[in-house]
Amino acid sequence: MNPIDVLAICGKVCVNPLKGVALNKVITDQLRLTKTEIVRVNFAGVTTVTSSFLNYAIGALYREFEHGELRRRLTFEGLDETDKHLLLLVQNNAKRFYMANTALRIKLARADDQLLTLS
Repeated sequence: MNPIDVLAICGKVCVNPLKGVALNKVITDQLRLTKTEIVRVNFAGVTTVTSSFLNYAIGALYREFEHGELRRRLTFEGLDETDKHLLLLVQNNAKRFYMANTALRIKLARADDQLLTLS
């Protein structure tokens, strides 16, 4: 299977959460369609990636799929070392968030909202 081309879907600058949602849909569809195959996501040619984009594109996958399945079936290509680190941070935060109970999720979401109003 050909890798998912982030550049073609989202452009060179991946900062907009709505583009993250679009990428998330493509990844989700591929994961559901293939059932067991590895899904490759290629960031070659992308110059800028932000955590807000990755939260919607990748972090939200943890809402629908077990983290073990994502670890086995989802691979990433074309990221520099900084973006790999950012992706890992987003993945770890998403795992913690989606593994938390509902009350803790609400508390975390409120804390995040408060941080946004301070900046």
